[in-house]
Amino acid sequence: MPYSATGKQVKLKACPLSLFQYILSNAVKARQRRARVCNSMRSMMTAHKVPIFRRVNPNCPSGIDFATLLARAPDVSPHEMVDFAWKGRQNVKPELLRLLENAPLLPDYVRSELDLALQELQHLNDLIAARHQRAEEHIQRFRLEPQLAWMTTAPALSQLLGLRIIAEAGADFHARYHSAEAFSKACGLAPANLVSAGKLLKSKKGQGNHYIKLHFIRAVKMWMAKPKNEALYRWGLAYKARSGTKRMSTAVAHKSAKSLWHMGRQGGVPNAPKTLRA
Repeated sequence: MPYSATGKQVKLKACPLSLFQYILSNAVKARQRRARVCNSMRSMMTAHKVPIFRRVNPNCPSGIDFATLLARAPDVSPHEMVDFAWKGRQNVKPELLRLLENAPLLPDYVRSELDLALQELQHLNDLIAARHQRAEEHIQRFRLEPQLAWMTTAPALSQLLGLRIIAEAGADFHARYHSAEAFSKACGLAPANLVSAGKLLKSKKGQGNHYIKLHFIRAVKMWMAKPKNEALYRWGLAYKARSGTKRMSTAVAHKSAKSLWHMGRQGGVPNAPKTLRA
């Protein structure tokens, strides 16, 4: 039975996991479509010698402002465009200004296509936000606040990631899996162990739940982006220097999943990873 942050058992209202799976899966599909739209905008501008989106993410506030000005205000000068749209570090402005000054004037059909892509991007952002809001509205309905309260104290755990874990592995995931390693493997985060004749075999098909792994690794990347005074963060930086960002994200997510399982077994008591060897 799930526990609250105080260690007391909490009786959950009947929670149809398929409902959360449906809502969050739709959000994942919209996010994948959004990634394709961003890549299309990036390729379109690069093909017409305006590589501004090679330096700026089209989906960030600055990128949306740049796309809006390029599509709907062709008479704006590069200096005015950079001053209005760029909201990041000031030392990046000269590079952006150089990219725009060397760029030719976009044809009308390109600006029309860019405007359509921008509208689709904004629509997908609204759709993803609506799906997330709908999922969060069901938290109180199914009495998931106590469980999410202690789940979100684990490293890199957000409320949406907690909902994804509950939707895919159940609210009693800590009782369903006999060990932390088994839970991490079910999440698709355990290291590969397909060995033959002493050699590690590569497999195109990953083990475990693809959706939990996708959300977990994305959450870890966001969590590692900001400095923290935590042992797992320092361990992740050392691992990143040795093995790269991709392996670091999976390794940190693996340890975070194991900590989450131990917290469930201990009634929501915070649990720090014991083995943190750089």
